[in-house]
Amino acid sequence: MSPDSDQDERELGKTSPGGHTVVIPKAEFARGRRLLAPNDQDVPFATILMRGDAHFIDQRRKVRISRWSLPAADDSRHVEDACLIGDNIVVVGYNKGPCQVSLIPVQADQPPRRIDLTYRAHSTVIENRASGTSSPNPGIACLAPVADDSFLSGGHDKTVRHWKVTRNGGKNAKTAAFLAESERIPTQHGQAVQALAFSSWNNALYSGSGDFIATTRLDARAPAEPVRVSGKINQVHVHPQDPRLIALEVDHMDYQVHFYDTRERGFGRRPWLEFGYRAAPPMRGGASRPAGGGGASFTPKTGSRYIRGSAMNSLFARGYADGVVLVWDYRKGAQKEVLERFQFRRELEVAHTVLTGANVVAYGGHSATFWSTLGE
Repeated sequence: MSPDSDQDERELGKTSPGGHTVVIPKAEFARGRRLLAPNDQDVPFATILMRGDAHFIDQRRKVRISRWSLPAADDSRHVEDACLIGDNIVVVGYNKGPCQVSLIPVQADQPPRRIDLTYRAHSTVIENRASGTSSPNPGIACLAPVADDSFLSGGHDKTVRHWKVTRNGGKNAKTAAFLAESERIPTQHGQAVQALAFSSWNNALYSGSGDFIATTRLDARAPAEPVRVSGKINQVHVHPQDPRLIALEVDHMDYQVHFYDTRERGFGRRPWLEFGYRAAPPMRGGASRPAGGGGASFTPKTGSRYIRGSAMNSLFARGYADGVVLVWDYRKGAQKEVLERFQFRRELEVAHTVLTGANVVAYGGHSATFWSTLGE
């Protein structure tokens, strides 16, 4: 990848005791949504904003690649989620806009471009047969990668779809085109499907809708019975090193992270582990109250449903609306011990936290902040 100029690096990246921050251009009505981290360090990180803007960060140099930025194509898009397939194709899902899904192929040596898929998998109209009326229906609510050429989408129409995309035009990002098709996965959710994850270990998908979660094989012919858990499910994670562990992020005031060991009766019991942090409005001087702190009364916040954390080895990292980022270590989970290994803080809210290599990366607002877990 050709580096940007030294001027770009001075303007767009800065290191301080609070971590190394990469500034993302501000856009009106565009909060940070997702940070996508490829395993290949030659492929840049991608940041996706709420209205569809995409910006890219050189993984090695930790600077924004300004000439690769993709501003929003129009003002009608609203991003619900984004994921990465094949380690180099960004999938962006919308609940409104000119399409339901955009693809952004990313190569180490080619500027990316946005490709809007004309295919729509989820219903866009709600029909009331009794009154003979209809109304618009939002599209996608969440995404999850499956393979190099496929992904899952959960919809506001209460369904889960398995998409497959076919590339035409080779690997050249300038000429590549994509065709898409999908099939419906048999699920029986009564609300919008707002959280998804796929496990190749057992060929199963985990779908969250309200406070219910269902486990369904990708080749299932009949729906599985959803199980109620303690809290509305915002995110689902299959542990990358131990797929028998499933982490749910829920809207609990204090314990947003619930781990389940699927070898022990699945989700029909209390979580194996639960931990979290009570985010609070800033105090004087910009500090926030920790969970359980005394003093004057305040109104804690559970945060946005779009906030997403990350699991790796024995660590789980999650950021909060008050700018706090916590990294917990649950290697002694069998003894019900969860240690707070790191606590970082930044000025801006955090939408997505990613553990990648020896770094913790927090993205939100108009910046991404990097901290090392090596104590440097």
